[in-house]
Amino acid sequence: MLVVKLLAIAVMSAAAGLTTRYFSPQELQDRFGDGQKLYALGDYEKAIPHFEAVLATKNNATINVDEVTVTLDDFILPVRVAATYQMGNTLNKLGQDKLRRVGFLRAENK
Repeated sequence: MLVVKLLAIAVMSAAAGLTTRYFSPQELQDRFGDGQKLYALGDYEKAIPHFEAVLATKNNATINVDEVTVTLDDFILPVRVAATYQMGNTLNKLGQDKLRRVGFLRAENK
């Protein structure tokens, strides 16, 4: 019985380890870059998960997120700082678009 419990714990631990996604510094930079491209295209809803993924990435054995940098305009910033900034811009743009649509619909109903 004890062997079965230990085996179950080992299997669950292995499964949890396999589902944890660790990004390399390049993958993290690429993820941010993909979010930037979508933002530039005005596809704000699709950009959000990219910035969220960067913000959710924690330091681990393969990456120190605080040392990963990206270029944003003329600035070289830590990737988390840049993702936080762009997440705010994205949410702002998304809100402005929704306000414009509401205003248009109200004007159309008059």
